[in-house]
Amino acid sequence: MDKASQRRALLKARQAMPQRIRQEKSASICQHLQNWPTFQQSKLTLAYCSANGEPDLSPLLQQQRSWGLPRCEGKKLIWHRWFPTSQWPLAPGSFGITEPHPKSPVVEPHKVDLILVPCIACDING
Repeated sequence: MDKASQRRALLKARQAMPQRIRQEKSASICQHLQNWPTFQQSKLTLAYCSANGEPDLSPLLQQQRSWGLPRCEGKKLIWHRWFPTSQWPLAPGSFGITEPHPKSPVVEPHKVDLILVPCIACDING
């Protein structure tokens, strides 16, 4: 099976997963991250707002810490700093994915400590 076919099959399987199972797996991921020393020490973490069945990190995003979240602008991703207490609330963007307000501060790349990236699938070892 080629990479594109495998990707489509895995996305289809993820979409078919019962909501309860997705919620349990998301909660497990969030708990693992909360206990991970690298995450605990990160002062600026790039993350994402989940879409299309990706793991839901919203419980983590409510923690009082500095986040970098992407906003689509044309074909570009602009990374903005966001805090749960921000004056600029998150809102659905051009693709319906929750994103930061355009006026929120832009991330300075050299200040990023950790990047959380959604993947389509992984084995038991991550």
